[in-house]
Amino acid sequence: MENINLIRKIAWSFYKSTGIDYKELFAEASLWYCEAERTYDPNKGVALSYWAWRVMQKKLSDFAGVEKVRRMSGIYTSGAVSIKASYNAIIAGEKNELDIDSLKMDNPEVLLCYQPESFEDFFNLLPKDCQKIVEIIFDSLKEIEVDSPKLARGKIISLLRENGWGWPKIWSGMKQMQIIMTN
Repeated sequence: MENINLIRKIAWSFYKSTGIDYKELFAEASLWYCEAERTYDPNKGVALSYWAWRVMQKKLSDFAGVEKVRRMSGIYTSGAVSIKASYNAIIAGEKNELDIDSLKMDNPEVLLCYQPESFEDFFNLLPKDCQKIVEIIFDSLKEIEVDSPKLARGKIISLLRENGWGWPKIWSGMKQMQIIMTN
């Protein structure tokens, strides 16, 4: 591979930002580099290294998202579940399982999965403001369903404002959620 340092660099950057094992990231990046080489079209006017970087970045982001879901407290596999169904199942005390391999990273409905007891414990450990944000999100999924994360955040903020939240409380709650979800 002529761009082995490119593979090392992107794997290392994902390792530093996600904490996922470097060897796993390097292996994934290598696979996606080979895919990028296979799909590369020199007639499009971009360098192979740029094309490979973009492909590896997208695929490693997807991989990191799946790994994050797997690492969330007690997640295991076998059957896809939507966020709303997950939330309803937790409330009803039902047990559902998720097939991690069926996750489609472009569909936010399937990004959240859980082992019910663990998710419920996780939910109960959240600060009250974060619990309220999660409840509002689950109760308003159709309204929040947009293509852009920024637009989704804007819809969530609008819903919080409709529920009487002031700006300091909104930003504090959103910051707490960000900290919790990135750890």
